[in-house]
Amino acid sequence: ALRITELSGKPVLCVETHMVSFPDALPQTGEIASTDVLQVEALAARTGISGDEAQALIDRLGTDRVAIEQAARGLKAKRGR
Repeated sequence: ALRITELSGKPVLCVETHMVSFPDALPQTGEIASTDVLQVEALAARTGISGDEAQALIDRLGTDRVAIEQAARGLKAKRGR
């Protein structure tokens, strides 16, 4: 099913699947699929980094969501200095 919701205050078109409704949440597995553009973009929006930076972190760190989000927040903090 399709629906419109907000992400970072902007309207986005979401695709509801049997696993999870994007971009509202990531799967509860604690992993981020490196090939799932919606998960990569949701990570980027949630942590304040670009989609390319999010993809690079996933490529480098694997699929562990906690490690990736910590690294993303660290990257954002370094840029803010």
